[in-house]
Amino acid sequence: MATGRFTFFFTKESPFSQFYPCQFKVDGCTFSCAEQYMMYRKAKLFNDHATAEAILAATKPAKMKALGRQVDGFNDDVWKEHRWEIVHSGNMAKFGQNPELLRTLLDTEGTTLVEAAPNDCIWGIGLAESNPDARDQSKWRGLNLLGQILTRVREDLKPTAVMGSTVADTMLALSKHTFTTDIVTAVLPVKKVEQKKTMRPSLFFVLTKSRSRTGDVTLHLVKKGDKADSYKRKKTWALTDIRHVDGCSAGDLDLELTFADGAKKRWTCFSHRDKQEYAERMQSTVRQVRGCAIKFANFPSNLGGAAKSAGVGGSVGSSGVASSGVQQRRRELQRERGDSFAAKADDGTGKSSDAGGAFDMLSDAESRDLQAFLDSNKESVHNAENFVRRLNEQLRSLELSNIHALISSGAQVTQLTDHVQSARGVVEQLEHRVQGYTGRLQSVAPAIECLADRDKLAKLSAANQLRAAEALERLLAAIRFDESDRRLLREPNFKDRACVPALLKAARQCDSVLAADVPPELRKMAAVKDSTEGLIELKRSFASALVRHLNDIFINYANRRTTARSKSLAFSGHDENKRELLQFSQLMAWLKLNNREMFDELKGRYSRSLSKVYDAEFREVMETVKAILQPLSKDKGKPGALRHAGSNSSLNREGSKRSIGGGGGADSNPADSSSSSTLSSIAATLGSSVATLDNVFEKVLDALEPMVDSEETFCQAFFDLQPSVQQHATLTSSVMSTVSDDGTILSVDSGDQSLTRQEGKQELDELLKQIFSSAVSFLDALASACHLVSAEFSMQMLVRSADRSDRQSGRGRHLGYLYAQLCLRAKQRFDQFIDQMSAEFLEFRANKKSRCGVVAPVLTYEKFASRAGPVFRDSKRLPDLERAHEKLLETLVNLVERVAQEHGKTPPAVVLMENFHRLESIVRSQRMQRLDRMRRDLSDRHKQNRTEYVRNYMGRPLEKLSEFFDGVEQNLSRGVTPDEVGYLQQYSRAELKKIIRDYPAKDVKRNLEQLRKRVEKHLSEEGSLLTAVWHEMQQTLLAQYNQFNRLIAQCYPNANLALEFSDHDLLRFFNDIGSRSSP
Repeated sequence: MATGRFTFFFTKESPFSQFYPCQFKVDGCTFSCAEQYMMYRKAKLFNDHATAEAILAATKPAKMKALGRQVDGFNDDVWKEHRWEIVHSGNMAKFGQNPELLRTLLDTEGTTLVEAAPNDCIWGIGLAESNPDARDQSKWRGLNLLGQILTRVREDLKPTAVMGSTVADTMLALSKHTFTTDIVTAVLPVKKVEQKKTMRPSLFFVLTKSRSRTGDVTLHLVKKGDKADSYKRKKTWALTDIRHVDGCSAGDLDLELTFADGAKKRWTCFSHRDKQEYAERMQSTVRQVRGCAIKFANFPSNLGGAAKSAGVGGSVGSSGVASSGVQQRRRELQRERGDSFAAKADDGTGKSSDAGGAFDMLSDAESRDLQAFLDSNKESVHNAENFVRRLNEQLRSLELSNIHALISSGAQVTQLTDHVQSARGVVEQLEHRVQGYTGRLQSVAPAIECLADRDKLAKLSAANQLRAAEALERLLAAIRFDESDRRLLREPNFKDRACVPALLKAARQCDSVLAADVPPELRKMAAVKDSTEGLIELKRSFASALVRHLNDIFINYANRRTTARSKSLAFSGHDENKRELLQFSQLMAWLKLNNREMFDELKGRYSRSLSKVYDAEFREVMETVKAILQPLSKDKGKPGALRHAGSNSSLNREGSKRSIGGGGGADSNPADSSSSSTLSSIAATLGSSVATLDNVFEKVLDALEPMVDSEETFCQAFFDLQPSVQQHATLTSSVMSTVSDDGTILSVDSGDQSLTRQEGKQELDELLKQIFSSAVSFLDALASACHLVSAEFSMQMLVRSADRSDRQSGRGRHLGYLYAQLCLRAKQRFDQFIDQMSAEFLEFRANKKSRCGVVAPVLTYEKFASRAGPVFRDSKRLPDLERAHEKLLETLVNLVERVAQEHGKTPPAVVLMENFHRLESIVRSQRMQRLDRMRRDLSDRHKQNRTEYVRNYMGRPLEKLSEFFDGVEQNLSRGVTPDEVGYLQQYSRAELKKIIRDYPAKDVKRNLEQLRKRVEKHLSEEGSLLTAVWHEMQQTLLAQYNQFNRLIAQCYPNANLALEFSDHDLLRFFNDIGSRSSP
């Protein structure tokens, strides 16, 4: 049935079915259907000749298929390699040899052939035509090999059908419109040699014979016009003008003609068959035309011999006709020519009678006499007058001889007449006697005929009775259903476990009876109809009873839940209930195949009942978790708890020493006195707040994991959600074996039983999502409860959930989905933790009455980094931590820059220098490649601000000297020579000598001590940069000292001037001051 872009077929009544009856021949063997050819070739493939003969002898397709499945030495890999070619060749013969079937196949043009076999996933699609998924190719369950092969056969046979119809139509149109006075005997579609691929021919070789002129045969080259049945003659040649026809080669489609003038022309045919048939037709016509000598070359051997004869013996007038070929030529002429031109009847003497008068073929005797006559008159033939005179004399002599013979034979004629008269009398007597015998037999004939009819009817009646008895026996055997099985299905006892296998056996036997191979005409019998309807009703009532019983079990399952469970983090086990249900798993598979609607309804009831059970358990476990975490919530940690308790200033300015999760005491919960002892003991064993949260979190997940895996394993077995129907028995037995004697359900290795069908996997996922509909909400509540106690614990939640999700990846289990949801929610809590910390950093305000130093958010960040590093180490969620570091660092950089601008007591360069140095050290300790860019940026900022600080405060120990030599350098840069500098009043030798006296060694040391005190006042202990800054000031002052000496030597060379302290004095001053100031 064609629907849209698909043509569906399935039953054996369809012409596309392998079972459809039709005859075709392949390699001398006759086959009654394509299935017989397929199974015959299958047996031959594996050298099972006995089975191959049995398949040829079989008359029913079902028997052929059964024999094909019993082939010895069968190898599935070999069969898969050859099955396409075998079925393709069989269908090519089937449709190629049956025009009606080919026409039906070609009518499906534009659609894909689809075998809608619901139980065949190899040759069909595994779906019935009525299934909506059958029209969606992505949802097909089978390969549709037969449909693909039939689609290919249609494309392969299409050119042959098109070409055949083209030649026939062209021949008819030429006869009606173009060659009305001639007879069209052959048409050959051709094309030019240089012309590329062409589907429709436009050039034709047409061979015609004249109706009015005997022996006038002509070859035409005709071109098809634009209008229908419009053809135009391009060229015309008499057959006698052609000397040679060359087929070029056996595998070539070219055809070359050589004409009397030596010209050669070549065309290309469309098929080898057309080329061969046209050459045979042309060669047959050559034999009928006198004076035509055409040679045929490079054609198959059966044409070559005949062509050779045509080319050698075509000229009758010159050398005579070979007598051995005369009869053969006449027979071929009569066989090949079907028109009036060749309609001659052989009278047995070798002569032919021609009503139309074309010409007469010579018999062997005539040929011999003519040859002898010509040999005896060789000389006279060249003298026409003498030859005619001699022939007339011989003719007169023959006439006189005939007359003399007639006169002399008169007596003999009279005697012959008397004998004939006597013979007529004898014949009359015999006729009279025969008439008497005939009259007597006329009365006996009816009685004999009646006896013959009675015997025939008796034999026919006996044969029909025997066949009817055999048919009834087969029918009864096919529809027989034991009464004991009928009683089991009518009154099933599901409570007795021993009866379940018997019920399953009876149900399958009922299916077998309903699926029996009963001919359609027998199914119309009232008894068969009543039996079938009764079994269908019995199946329906049994399915309803099964659904009611299982539904009662589901209700008891939900009500059997413990009403008062202990306050623990473990989930209740349901192994006893599942063991009770698993005994019905094979009956559920039967229900799934026979009544999908009831099966889906029962599955929905189970999911709704179990959803309520698990929802109640999730609520109870959550209440237990909240009760355990209640003592910790009094001291719950906030991001502020990360602040460094020993810093001079903090975010809350209280120097809190609590941990990030708050104190973890073991006090009982006064709100729940009935469980206070239990909760106190659990809290006491878990220790600190973070440890308590981690322990509670892990225990809940450890309890959740076996429960979800056990439920998924049970659903796979009980609801038959397996990869395929064939694997049902294996997987069911495997799941049954996982139930121990005490009812505990063990886990099943998902690697060996992974679902290969996406449909079964989706159905299982949907069922588990319905059963555990409240699991995601429970995990979200668990994450929220832990986050409320300690926001820092979001790090542990993220890492734990991610690790568990990674362990489940690739297994296709529902637990992986739940862990992924938990990981998502843990990530949200972690992001909230980072956002909250960042917001509190931005809200920080420094105390402007005291020096700033390292701000408290930097110390808080340092504590966060030291705690987060071990948690995320070797975790795949490390990129989340890196992004958190980037966000916090950006916030801290902006915060430090703002504090540096706002704080008036501490120089901005000092605030920036100390905090950037501390942040650089923290980032370096994390060893994260992603933070290298920020680490380098912090290092550059720290060095830049340290240099700026040194530059701003270094000029004070030698302030006058620095100003003097700055002026000297400015004059030098303006073009004043070093010798002229000393003559400038402001920079004279006397002025320099006066400034040098102002800086004796003891005053320089005193200035350095004052500089040291100012630096110590600016820098804080947390920054730990005093030594580095002091060392950089030392290097800067030594560089200034060397620069002063260089300028003195350059501009005042003979002035005998020098500073009153040396570089060694400076080094000693810096060391002495640094050692006295160090703690």
